[in-house]
Amino acid sequence: GLEVVDEVSAEVYRQLAAEGKAMSFLPVPEQGTADQGSTEVIVETLGQPSEEETVNGVAVRHTDSRLQTALSSQELQSRLLSTYHMSNTFIQEQGVNTLFLALGMLSWREGDGDEPRQAPLVLVPVALDRTNVRARFQLRHTGDDPGDNLSLRERLRSEFGVVLPQLADQDDPEELNVVSYLDAVVDAVKEYPEWSVNLDSIVLGFFSFSKFLMYRDLDTEIWPDSAKPEEHSIIGALLNEGFREPVPSIRDEEHLDQYLPPSQVHHVVDADSSQTLALVDVNDGRNLVVQGPPGTGKSQTITNMIAEALGHGRTVLFVSEKMAALEVVKRRLDSIGLGDVCLELHSHKSTKKTVLNELERTLELGRPRSGQIESDLDTLTTLRDRLNFYCEAVNTTVGETGISPYLAYGELALLRQRTEGVRIPKLDLPSMKTWSASDFRNRQETVKELQARLATVGVPQDHPFWGTRHRVMMPTDLESLRTALPPALASLESVINAAEGLAESMGLSAPSGVSEANGLCQAVSRVLEAPDLTGLNLRAAEWRTHQEELESLLKAGAQFSSLRTQYQDILKPKSWSLDLVELRALLNRKGRRMWRLLSSDYRQAKVRLAGLCQGSPPSGLTAQLQTLDSVAQAQKLSESISASAALGQSAFGSKWQNEGSDWVSLSTCSDWIFRLWEDVDLGNLPKGIVDFLAE
Repeated sequence: GLEVVDEVSAEVYRQLAAEGKAMSFLPVPEQGTADQGSTEVIVETLGQPSEEETVNGVAVRHTDSRLQTALSSQELQSRLLSTYHMSNTFIQEQGVNTLFLALGMLSWREGDGDEPRQAPLVLVPVALDRTNVRARFQLRHTGDDPGDNLSLRERLRSEFGVVLPQLADQDDPEELNVVSYLDAVVDAVKEYPEWSVNLDSIVLGFFSFSKFLMYRDLDTEIWPDSAKPEEHSIIGALLNEGFREPVPSIRDEEHLDQYLPPSQVHHVVDADSSQTLALVDVNDGRNLVVQGPPGTGKSQTITNMIAEALGHGRTVLFVSEKMAALEVVKRRLDSIGLGDVCLELHSHKSTKKTVLNELERTLELGRPRSGQIESDLDTLTTLRDRLNFYCEAVNTTVGETGISPYLAYGELALLRQRTEGVRIPKLDLPSMKTWSASDFRNRQETVKELQARLATVGVPQDHPFWGTRHRVMMPTDLESLRTALPPALASLESVINAAEGLAESMGLSAPSGVSEANGLCQAVSRVLEAPDLTGLNLRAAEWRTHQEELESLLKAGAQFSSLRTQYQDILKPKSWSLDLVELRALLNRKGRRMWRLLSSDYRQAKVRLAGLCQGSPPSGLTAQLQTLDSVAQAQKLSESISASAALGQSAFGSKWQNEGSDWVSLSTCSDWIFRLWEDVDLGNLPKGIVDFLAE
C-alpha cells in the first residue's frame, strides 16, 4: 500500500464513493536538473497552488481527481504495481477484496510509555486497475458499503472501555458524513488525552476482518436465546458427542439402479457408483465428508449435489476457501444451463449493485421450461436396462464352468500380451459350454501333459514322421520301413526335379513342400484351361480395379451385337445412325387412329419407314415401333461403348475393335481372367502365373 498526503478525507470520499469517480496518484514533484550522459534534462518544479484557489472553500488541489503522495515517480509505480498484483491474488485465490482506502487515523497507546499505534477508522472498499501497461493506475470504489474498524472497536471496548461509534448504515453512500463520524470518534476517546485522531490521514492498504468475524460469530452472547450455537445439532456433534448417522439407505454392494429410477435422479454430469452413493447420502440428510486426490471427480460430485438439491426444491450454500473451486463448479453449471440459479457472492460480484442487478436479471427470465421429458426418461430407462443386462451377462458364469465371459476376456488379453506376434487359433469346441469346473481342470491337465510331450518331441510339423498315418511303430515294422524308404525317396526326388523344372519353365518359385507342389499343379491346370488370351493385356490394373465397369461394357456390347444381328436382314446399314425419335412418335400417335390413312403425316411416315428397310417393313404397328425402339437402344449402347473405349483398349488390347469386337470371346476371356485374379489375390495361385500367361 501507500500513504496519501495533503488531501481532505471528506473530499476524497465524496469523489470516490458518492460520485463514483476514478482517482489517480501523483508522485512528489522533482526539482532541479539531472545530468543523463551528455544531455541535460530540465525538471520543472511544481509549486503549491495558492490558498485563494478554492472551490466552495476547499483548495483546488483537494477537489481534483489526483491523490498526492510523498513518493518519487518510480517508487510510486513500484508500490502501485505490487499492490495491484497482491489485490488480484487475494481475489483469485480467496474471492475476497481486502484492499481499502482508510480515511482518518486513530493514534493510540497500549500504556503510558508505549509507542503510539495507528489504526484506520473509515474503510472504503476500492479496486486498483489500469487499461494497459502504459496507462496510469486508477483507484475506483467497488460499490460495497464503507465500513468501520471492527477489530479496533472490539479491542477498545474489551480492554479500555471505550465505545467507538458505529458507522451509519446508510442505503446510499452519499448520505454518509465522514467528518461527523470522525468527530464522534474524537469525542469517544477524549478520556485518553494522549490519544488523537488525524481526520485527513489517508492510507491505501490491505485490511482483513475474516478472523475477527469468525471470532465474533462464536460469541454466544450475540446469538438469540432461542438459537444458541451449542444447541445446534451439527455444532453439538462436532464439539461433544460426535456424529451418529443412520445406516445408509443403499449399501456399497447393492445394485444402484433398482433403487434409483431415472425420474428421481437429477444428475447433470457423469457420476460413478461411489459418487452416486455420496449423492444418495446427501439426499437422505446424512452428514459426511467426501475426500479424494485431485482428478477423482469432487467438483463433479458437488455439481450433482447442487442439481439434486435444486431438483428437490432445496437451496444450497456452497462455500470454499479458494475461489478456483467456486469457478470450476460455476462453469460446469453454466455449461449445462443451470448457471442462472446460482447467485455468486464473492470478489467483485458481491457488491450491492451487482447482486441487485443479478437478482433483477434472473427474475426477468421467467419460469424455466423443461419440455416433454417423459419420452427421454423412457428411452433412458431402456438404455440403462440394456447396459445392466449386458453387465450381468458378461459377469455370469457359463453353465457349470465357473468361468464368466468377463474372466475369459481377461485371460485372452493376458494371453495376447504373452504371445505377441503369434496368431491364436479359434477353438471350435461347442462341448466346452457344458464342461463343469472339474471337467475343465481334467482337460487342463491333459493340455499340460501334451505340453510336456511337445517339449521333448518339438514342433510336430517339423518332425520327420509328420503326416504319417501310423499311430504305432513296432520293432517288427522297421524292416518293412527300410525296404519302402529307398523307392519312396527316388519317387520323391523325381517329383521334386519335375516340380522345379516346371516352375522354372513358368517363371515361378520352386515348391518347398507337398502343399506348394499341389498349388503348382493347380496353376498348370488353370493354364491348360485358359481360353485364347492372345492380344489381351493381363497385367492391366483395370482387371482388378474396374471389374464392374468391364462387366457393364461387355454386357452393353453383347446387347448391341444381338440387336444388330436380329435386324441385319430387315434394316439398311445407314438406318442405325439416323435420329428416328420423331418418326417413332408420329407413328405411335397417328397409327392408332381409325382414320390414319387420311393423314398425310402418317402416309409420309410409312414411306420413310419403308426407306429404312431392305425389304418390306415389319407388319403391324407394334412390330414397327419395336424396330424403331431397337435402333434407339442400339444407338445408346453404341454411345456407352464409345465412352468406355479407353477402358476396353487398356484391358483387351488388340482384341478390342470397338462396336465390331467379338463380344462372346471377350466375355469368355474376361470371366476367366476375373477368376484368375481373384485366386491370385486370395493366395490360391502364385502371382507369377499372370506374368507367365502375359508372355
